[in-house]
Amino acid sequence: MADEQAAHTAAAAAESSEAVAAAESSDLMAQWWEKQRVTNLVRHDPRLLVLHGVEEGCGEYGWGTVFYSKAREDYKTRVGSLPEKRAATFDLDLMSQLLFARAGGLNVAANPNSIVPGHLVVWPEEKRAELTRADLADVSRLARTETEWTFIHNMERAAASIVDWAHFQAYPWEFPLSRVEACETIHDAAGLRVSRLAETYPAYVMLVEAGSAERLAAWLFEMLRAFAAGDNEEETGRLKSVPCNIVWRGARAWLIPRSLAQTTLAATYVGALEMGGLFCLPNADSLRQYLPDALRAEVRGASIVDEPETRAWCERVARETAGALASTDAPGSTATRPTDGGART
Repeated sequence: MADEQAAHTAAAAAESSEAVAAAESSDLMAQWWEKQRVTNLVRHDPRLLVLHGVEEGCGEYGWGTVFYSKAREDYKTRVGSLPEKRAATFDLDLMSQLLFARAGGLNVAANPNSIVPGHLVVWPEEKRAELTRADLADVSRLARTETEWTFIHNMERAAASIVDWAHFQAYPWEFPLSRVEACETIHDAAGLRVSRLAETYPAYVMLVEAGSAERLAAWLFEMLRAFAAGDNEEETGRLKSVPCNIVWRGARAWLIPRSLAQTTLAATYVGALEMGGLFCLPNADSLRQYLPDALRAEVRGASIVDEPETRAWCERVARETAGALASTDAPGSTATRPTDGGART
């Protein structure tokens, strides 16, 4: 059945390939509106509520801005009510109708559960639970082209609703995270700079800047492999995988390791959007949990800001990964980069 469904989706995509523009040359917002108009399959709340401090100008979303969308609440309620062994996954027929662009090996579509107009979902053609280096390179290139959008990746234990098909989302917003300056350099050489955001930010965040999307993707891929392996026993006394979120905007990316001691609320609802400073109420009754002080406490607890051993391990891995990538570029080097086994060129 799954093979038949995948074949049907592939055939539908092939039939409409002439109408699918390359994402690099598309007007993403116009495409979103066109899909919403033609299909009537994009659920969003035109009466979206935006709550922010009085010091923030209208449309200027500072840290702690809270959104409430009835459409999002309905979606989260539906996903949360699924039986334990029936996790949410992509509706392939639905997504084929909302697809409007390709970016390398990635599909780009209107998010069927959009928070705002322009909310996108981006996913690889091949179903897999983990991202490949090619996926990361494609989204890094897309972010450099579509500079008015912020791209994110959530994963299991880091607020992903769908965990069996690794994917990205994009929002037509600048996150407060991207306006915070770095305060400490972890590595800076060979076209790759890794630094840490100022400690005034509630979460521990590594900012990475690279001369090319490919180098950025290579570093992120190796970091994800290290986080998944959880080779952190020396520093933390335990060997467990570390979930994380990733944010892209333009040529920069932010890697946000997550605490293994975070609350169930954080693991379920606090994703890259929230770690980036913008928040969506899971339901209308949860406002008290989303007041500024509560939000800061939740984000702080969801990150490793108060876990010095895990922070030290993350920074060691960041330096070693950057150094290994630099060594492969050295003249006369015979080192080869590890492959992900699934990258397509």
